[in-house]
Amino acid sequence: MSNPTSNGSGRDRNDEGRCPVARESVGKALFHQKLYDLKIVTTFPIMSDSLAPLARSFSLKAIRDARETAEKHLYFSGVANARYVLRKVFRIIEEHAKEHGLDAIHHQSLIQIYGSQDGRLRVKELAARMDISQAFASSVSSTLIAKGYAERIPCEDDLRSNFIGITSNGVKLLCTIDDAVRVHVEYFTKQLSDSEREMVIYMMMFYIGL
Repeated sequence: MSNPTSNGSGRDRNDEGRCPVARESVGKALFHQKLYDLKIVTTFPIMSDSLAPLARSFSLKAIRDARETAEKHLYFSGVANARYVLRKVFRIIEEHAKEHGLDAIHHQSLIQIYGSQDGRLRVKELAARMDISQAFASSVSSTLIAKGYAERIPCEDDLRSNFIGITSNGVKLLCTIDDAVRVHVEYFTKQLSDSEREMVIYMMMFYIGL
């Protein structure tokens, strides 16, 4: 397959008239051409799905290597793109949470409580998950309880201790916010190119040590 023809702006001259599948193929071609130019891959056919893990491996290695060299542009390009996407998505979520009367810290805490293995957390566990002090976690929990989104559950092993669990109203609120957020996040992410999406994935894999 021949290389896509660029108009100098990173897009194919005929991209506007292509169907979505064709545009996606062009995007992948441009992304792998960039990898080729950076000597991340040594050949330039359109990569098949079976070669995708190999491409990811090369890209992650290139990012790791770039971090250890004087020229760190590739590494910081990945960092910048990943942070841009994450900050944008989190801002969308936080705005919708605030519309429903929850600050970001309370919304995130409610997610941590509901998303935990047993659907409940001790205050110290919530503090660890949120990376905040136990005193602050206790205050956040009290606010959620006062709003009717969380409740104290006695600990069977230690009657002096309580778990913080989510109420049915808390679950409904999380689902309502998620439904409101979904369309906006999907609209935003559809504006991203294939290479931008892949770079975010690469950087998240890099951050967790893959």
